Amino acid sequence: MKALAGFAGSSEQRYEIVRKIAAGGMATVYLGRGVGALGFERPVAIKACHPHLLDAGDRTQSVLDEARVAALIRHPNVVATLDVTLSGDSVMIVMEYVEGLTVAALVKAAARDERPVPASIALRIAEDALAGLHAAHELRGEDGRLLGVVHRDVSPQNVIVGVDGFAKLADFGVFKGDTRSARVTATGEVKGKLGYVAPEVYQGSPATRRSDVYALGVVLWELCAGRRLFDEAADAATMHRVLAGSVPALSSLRADVPFELDGVLARALALDPADRFATAEDFSRALETLPVTAASTRLVAQHVRAAMPADANANASASGGSSLAPTAGPDEELRTPHELITPVRPAKARSRLGSVALATACLALAALAGSLATLRSTSTARSPALAAAPASAAAPASAAAPASASVTAP
Repeated sequence: MKALAGFAGSSEQRYEIVRKIAAGGMATVYLGRGVGALGFERPVAIKACHPHLLDAGDRTQSVLDEARVAALIRHPNVVATLDVTLSGDSVMIVMEYVEGLTVAALVKAAARDERPVPASIALRIAEDALAGLHAAHELRGEDGRLLGVVHRDVSPQNVIVGVDGFAKLADFGVFKGDTRSARVTATGEVKGKLGYVAPEVYQGSPATRRSDVYALGVVLWELCAGRRLFDEAADAATMHRVLAGSVPALSSLRADVPFELDGVLARALALDPADRFATAEDFSRALETLPVTAASTRLVAQHVRAAMPADANANASASGGSSLAPTAGPDEELRTPHELITPVRPAKARSRLGSVALATACLALAALAGSLATLRSTSTARSPALAAAPASAAAPASAAAPASASVTAP
């Protein structure tokens, strides 16, 4: 276990780094734990933004502002942002730790096992993610006005399905509010993963909530199809396919997928934003009208556990850079969270509790010694007849013991 300078190694000792989970273009994500007084601890995911991306002071402030706004999104289908702090030259974002698999991992597991994700499971995951997305889009400030939150990186890596059966939307690290431009950046970089960026964003238009609706439509298509929708070797080719808008009908790929889903996805993936669902909630309501009913959280939980690698034994994932599903390096064994997080009690708490335990033990021994002294003096003062009474009274009980044993013996 290691600590990051100025973070877990600070006087507060609030967080500790357990190990690296993943590294992406924007940040490195660690499995960590929050520690407190009297042995309190909880697993967390810690995202450390790359220092070289924070050279400009305004960029650091932007990341901090985004984390603060993300912390305002409180919804069961959104990975919670718990804390944000500076550690040396890096920004640390502390997030909820989710035990489960990303949608990307579920798709890979389906290919590995040669069994597609059931349509009912895919619908439940999509409806959960849409609920979280709608909550983010509807986030309002203290004055009651919409903050204009747009995720801009909805992808299979950022939808995590927990072992409890609930899907959560993760990583609002590239979202924009009403004061930020959602256009292509000054350096020509499009924010988000290319295969999930809406066509209008490629054309230079601002990203809106309908852009997020488009991205979740791609995620649902891939979850059902078991493969990427827009996956070309070259970035330019991927952009060309997105702009062409050619989407194969899922019902032509899987017999168990109702053709009505094709119509819902056609609207979610429309090239013109005006032709899409206006909100994530509208998208979810359309899914609820399909002849296939979304699975229960219990069935989703069973599917997630079955999809986990056998040697991982319930690995965990949490939000962050590209994918937070725990990955093992070439020389690192993939272990369970219980093996990775060992209980550590702060030194002060241990010393306090040890003193209390020692004092309690001394009092108990003193009380026992007093009781023995009293018993000894009482026994000496008794008459011989009274002293013999317990022995004689014990004889019938010992004689009755075999009878009792014979009743219970087979």
